Amino acid sequence: MIRFRDWQELPTNFFIAAVIGFALVDGVGGWLLGSESQLRTLEVVRAVELLFLLLLARHFRLFESLGISNPPSKKAWGQGVLIAAICLAVVGLGYLARPDWLAYVGVPVWLTGVEGLLVMTLLAPLVEELFFRGVAYLMLRQLFGVIPAVVVSAILFSMMHGSVEFPQLAGGFIFAIAYEWTRNLWIPILLHMGANTAVWGIVTQL
Repeated sequence: MIRFRDWQELPTNFFIAAVIGFALVDGVGGWLLGSESQLRTLEVVRAVELLFLLLLARHFRLFESLGISNPPSKKAWGQGVLIAAICLAVVGLGYLARPDWLAYVGVPVWLTGVEGLLVMTLLAPLVEELFFRGVAYLMLRQLFGVIPAVVVSAILFSMMHGSVEFPQLAGGFIFAIAYEWTRNLWIPILLHMGANTAVWGIVTQL
């Protein structure tokens, strides 16, 4: 039987404030910036969400318990590299089996420019990992345990991208497992950055 270590309990007030604030910024920000381009709207919304979540975590003094106050340890780096290597191997085998599957990676055309690269490789991984792993995953884990938390947080992560699709769902599983294993949020952030950079590069070349 696998034994999982306990995390520091996540304050309910922090979780509620994070969910409400994230939803408000996402919804109200999109509405207020409706006349702007989709890319510019996404840039502003993600930047505000990042600032809000960081300020909220600072207010509740959660940087250490969320795993963002310190850089990854040598052990965490090794675990992160192992996860990345496994993912690369799986993707490589998938490409050899069916090269045309890359054409189905769902990235909108308006995200393929340099500004799109900035959003995909910096803003999106920081905000999404802080919220979906540092907030949603930890609270779900606290309430229901590890396995349900991994599954539900991955589904929520995928749904945030528009629908439950394989690339985002797989990413949600991988990032949650990496967070659980390493106890350092920088590892899933870096994995997310690497995955998004690869996807951006693939789609740009198609």
